[in-house]
Amino acid sequence: MTEDPSLSVVRFGDFEVDLRSRELRKRGVRIALQGRPLQVLEALIRTPGQLVTRETLRQELWGSDTFVDFEAGLNAAVRRLREALGDAADVPRFVETLPRRGYRFIAPVQGVGASALPSTQPAAPDPSLEPTISRSLAPALEHRTWRSWLPLAAAALVLPSIVAVVLLARRSEESPPLAPRIVPLTTTAGSEVTPTLSPDGEQVAFSWDGERQDVGDRDIWLKIIGGGQDIRRLTSGPDDDVVPSWSPDGRQIAFLRKPLGGSETAEAGVYVVSPLGGVPRKVGVAAEQPSQLSWSADSRFIAAISLRRRAANGSAEAGGLQLIALDGGHARPLTTPDNATYDMQPAFSADGRRLAYASCGKRTMAPCDVHVVNLDTDLRPSGQPLRLTRHRAAIHGIAWTPDGQSLVYGVSPFYLFGSGMGSQLWRVSGDGTRPPERIESSRMGAFAPASSAARNRVVFAQDRVDFDILRFVPPDGETPVVASSGADYGPSFSPDGRRIAFESSRSGEAEEIWLADPDGSNMVQLTGGPVDWRDEPRWRGSPVWSPDGSRIVFASRGDGGNPDLWTVDVDGGSLKRLTNDPLHDGPMTWSRDGRWLYYRQDRSDGRDIMRIAATGSVPERITRDGALYPVISPDGKTLFYSKTDRSSPLFAMPIGGVERQIVDCVRPRAITVTTSGLYYLGCGTDRVSLYRRDLATGNTQALGTVKAAGCCMGLTVSADGRTILFARTVAVGADLLLFEDFK
Repeated sequence: MTEDPSLSVVRFGDFEVDLRSRELRKRGVRIALQGRPLQVLEALIRTPGQLVTRETLRQELWGSDTFVDFEAGLNAAVRRLREALGDAADVPRFVETLPRRGYRFIAPVQGVGASALPSTQPAAPDPSLEPTISRSLAPALEHRTWRSWLPLAAAALVLPSIVAVVLLARRSEESPPLAPRIVPLTTTAGSEVTPTLSPDGEQVAFSWDGERQDVGDRDIWLKIIGGGQDIRRLTSGPDDDVVPSWSPDGRQIAFLRKPLGGSETAEAGVYVVSPLGGVPRKVGVAAEQPSQLSWSADSRFIAAISLRRRAANGSAEAGGLQLIALDGGHARPLTTPDNATYDMQPAFSADGRRLAYASCGKRTMAPCDVHVVNLDTDLRPSGQPLRLTRHRAAIHGIAWTPDGQSLVYGVSPFYLFGSGMGSQLWRVSGDGTRPPERIESSRMGAFAPASSAARNRVVFAQDRVDFDILRFVPPDGETPVVASSGADYGPSFSPDGRRIAFESSRSGEAEEIWLADPDGSNMVQLTGGPVDWRDEPRWRGSPVWSPDGSRIVFASRGDGGNPDLWTVDVDGGSLKRLTNDPLHDGPMTWSRDGRWLYYRQDRSDGRDIMRIAATGSVPERITRDGALYPVISPDGKTLFYSKTDRSSPLFAMPIGGVERQIVDCVRPRAITVTTSGLYYLGCGTDRVSLYRRDLATGNTQALGTVKAAGCCMGLTVSADGRTILFARTVAVGADLLLFEDFK
């Protein structure tokens, strides 16, 4: 009888395991997982929902006669399995740790029954997962005299104690303390963000786009903690209602209301509404820059970003923090930053005598740090602000800990409002006596914390953004080639078309440069290593292969919080820094002869394309009227570039010449050049067309279409023009999580 192939496939979530071919796939794309991590998965899904003890896994994976430190090997195998699944030990979706006992597979499993699942068999030791105990000394030991055995006998008495200490330490690494416990609060579609807790810690208000995700219209909603999934609407209407903040007396919730599609420097209204419902009341205006609000301890004032007018053209921008009175009095300044900086994310301490906030240098890749200033009884700054951090990165919300001694805040290389992309939660003492430390139990994507002293609770948002790299299948198809539960984007083909470089957060710790075959196989991490979170959040992105295929240029955050250009050999060696300035450098492209790098630089007078020698030199400014994303023609004579985010005309400019517009509208980050022409994705609401422009004649050919939604985070074409890859957003959203008994 012929075996039904479908009976060898087990499915859970977006994943499936083919038990015959021993392959793990996500949405049809093969995920690199083999050896003991795959055997652990097979053992767990054989009895879903049931405990599989560490001893059972040792017997099945190592056998009883293998002399290895299986504790370290098993911990490493589970870590690799979780990385492949995009899972986490603190908030598991698939593999749950039962401290000091074992593991349990908690996701629903579909497919074959337990009896059909293979039993894992002991495999040969894997040096990458376990340190083996060497037996090479045995022959020599047979000929030692009894005197020579004395030191060894003494060592034998001590060795078990040392081994026990090491094993306990390793076991504790895999089984971290359970407090504070993390509890999911919301799991609805869309993005639930910027939460605020009621003073008694029993309710949470938040901003949610669940009913109009297509346009990003958010409203304020309310949920009782522990009350199931029921939520209640507080606000409605066509405007965007964000950053709710609960008053200390519990009677009102403040929030920002801003028009959909408005610019970041436009005016937003500050409103208050009763938690019981009713018509919101406008109490002031603030900069539309999306920053949290904060109440004074007596619930009479609200801190928000003020508007600052530019003298040159009268346009508005974010300035310092202001104090808005609920009784209708004039708002007055709280902080007065200079013209090169602005302040955001205010957070009053519970007693109202201290104000924490983020001081930022600019909006693009915002280099911010957390400061705190003492206040007098009239809520006026007393003394100079104290700088608590030196991240020089985007700050995604600040909250005082329930005991009032420290601050919890989100920090990331990026600032996209409503998204915690790349963010991690940190804490720092409010008096600056202890350096910042990352909250290890939170995952990447955690942001917007808020607290309640009444219940020792801290609530935060957990980002669910997911970018994948797909292959264009003409005329109107696409199929994923690089996919994970995190961000995979910015693909770049090697000159021979045999490898791609891309940016990814799949490590779960930081965004790094990865390499893979064009079908997503043979994946390796090029940059990175152990993450040092003591200084600043790390980001490395925008990789581009050199024309000879030997090096990759990429952008990496510099000491000042802005990206600089670096190059690295494709084997990971010869790392070299090319720029070192206080400006934002990147994205970039190589000249075809490999001599030059063209890149965008964000300057005080705008953003333009610069040129620098690939070996390092003084940068030279190429454009003068603005530019965003550059590519260079094969002959090195013409620069092509977009100018604005979301959509943009496409421009061409001979080096040293005058620019001209050649296309009315393109996706600004979906432009690339090969010897066969200029490729770009156009604009549209439902589908967007992929074009190839002949650089000699100017004739344009439509190659097909792709879905417009979530497109596009990069475009690359193989040298022979046969393979076209692009990246898109395949999932967005955020859920709310809660730290219980936060200390």
